[in-house]
Amino acid sequence: MKRWVVAAVQGIKTHTDKDQQAKIFEMCGYSCAHYDIQRVQSLKSKAKDETELLKLINEHILWCGTWIRKKNIIYSRCTTCGCPLVQKYKLDVDPIFCLCSLGWVKAIFSEAFDREVRVELSKAILRGDEYCEFRVVLDEK
Repeated sequence: MKRWVVAAVQGIKTHTDKDQQAKIFEMCGYSCAHYDIQRVQSLKSKAKDETELLKLINEHILWCGTWIRKKNIIYSRCTTCGCPLVQKYKLDVDPIFCLCSLGWVKAIFSEAFDREVRVELSKAILRGDEYCEFRVVLDEK
């Protein structure tokens, strides 16, 4: 499995452009988020507001760091890679693999807040940074 994933990532990187790579990996992230999206839907029904929902997400949805909200920005800093494949198989993959996590985060927070969100990854362990740093920008409803 490990070699297959590494080869697939390398093939995507070699035979597609950056826009295509982003779209492919975002789709992978959405697919990975399937069960977590169902959990978000359940949590939404229990939360009285967005603040409580974020608290529930932090308590019940596996992630590598805590999500913190300041106005329309939600951010998290992870000291270990949050990808289950990287964790389980100790993958040494190209940093474009981080685009999958962007898709996962986008799927979770678009569902949680019932609107499109923009997700940025300013730092990434696979890029050689000390930690991963995600920012979710909530657009107005």
